[in-house]
Amino acid sequence: MSRRLLVATFGDERDILGATRRARESGYSILDVFTPFAVHGLDAAAGLRPSRLPWICFALGLTGAISKLWYQIWTSATSWPVNVGGKPLNSVPAFVPVTFEIMVLFAAVGTVLAFLIVSRLRPGRKPAVIYDRTTDDRFALVLVQDDAGFDADVVRTLLEPFGLLEMSERIEDPPERSPRGSFLIRPVFVALSAAGLIIFAVLTYLTPRDFTEPNLLILPGMVNSVPYDPFSADKNFPDGKTLRAPVSGTIARGFYPIDSSKSEEEATTVRADFGKLSADRQREIDELAAGVYSTFCQPCHGTSGAGDGLIPQHGYPPPPALTAENALKLEDGRMFNIITFGRGNMPSLGHRISREDRWLVIRHVRQLQHTASGGSGP
Repeated sequence: MSRRLLVATFGDERDILGATRRARESGYSILDVFTPFAVHGLDAAAGLRPSRLPWICFALGLTGAISKLWYQIWTSATSWPVNVGGKPLNSVPAFVPVTFEIMVLFAAVGTVLAFLIVSRLRPGRKPAVIYDRTTDDRFALVLVQDDAGFDADVVRTLLEPFGLLEMSERIEDPPERSPRGSFLIRPVFVALSAAGLIIFAVLTYLTPRDFTEPNLLILPGMVNSVPYDPFSADKNFPDGKTLRAPVSGTIARGFYPIDSSKSEEEATTVRADFGKLSADRQREIDELAAGVYSTFCQPCHGTSGAGDGLIPQHGYPPPPALTAENALKLEDGRMFNIITFGRGNMPSLGHRISREDRWLVIRHVRQLQHTASGGSGP
């Protein structure tokens, strides 16, 4: 039998809450409420009862736990009793992990299946979209016109204070029901069932009757693989070598080509962005740059950048002075790459200093160079 539906749409979750509550209090039959996301309190506003799925979940979990506990006690104490270190045959603590896993399995899978059955979300069911934009940015309240005195104008007046956007009437035809058992006679179902039975019969026939022997191995080479020494001959390759050379044109992980031009372009952008900051913010960044330098660079390069840090004082080869002429000629991009990848005795610091902090170090080095030349800032 066809039903007459009244679909009212709203643009805000607070509106749909108020409209749903008002419609229920006024005695109208609410078929459903459609929202693009979960709305807290909507179930209470629509007068829905608490879900029974938690009780189903509890019952299924309890069933799984009791069944698995019984099965383990039966196999260990009755069907195949084995004395393990003098422990009791019904050692319940040893059964707890598997019992817990089966309890979770029964509860999770059973609850999902129960939800699908109750919601009638069977495979192949075509979705009934009441209002297209409910999957985007609209909220829809669907009322059933089950009374001869149902007046759409009265409903419109009732819902307009809640930001009613649109209201329309439609007729819902009853879903077509397939003949009982029609799914069982479909050719695809019959073919799949027959194929499954054939595969089961073949595997059963191939399974050895001697249970002390392993079952049939599919692709035994995957189980018993033959290892090759890296420097031994290998007939599987045209050159007869097991150890393969890197593919031409590839770069090993962690080794990247140095491109100073790209870093210099980034340095130009960094300098331009710094110049747009206020004087107070520039002072904060300078203090931060000094802190990064003192943490990662000062132990070798020293406070003034002259290469007289604590580490060279204890015998490590001293680094070049950052205030020397060669360092003054280094472009920011080139200095960035040296910090990132290292050079000479200087190790790579790209994995220890973030990209932003590396530019701060370069700024502090420029300050040290400017100070050494008689200035007071970069």
